[in-house]
Amino acid sequence: MSVSLRKRKNSDGTTTLYLDLYSKGKRSYEFLSDLKLKKASSLEDRKHNGDMMKIAQQVLGARTKEVAQGT
Repeated sequence: MSVSLRKRKNSDGTTTLYLDLYSKGKRSYEFLSDLKLKKASSLEDRKHNGDMMKIAQQVLGARTKEVAQGT
């Protein structure tokens, strides 16, 4: 059982974050659509991306705990 945070680049320069869930021989994906990274062209964009990554890491931790408990 594992949960991984992955990134996918979009054609508009943004990056979509999603969770790659592997449990009981099945793989599924959970897209974090409200957590998009912007193209890092300014200091403000980099700060925004850092904040979004912190939130994504918190979601990753919660989902890892859920998968480990079997829910």
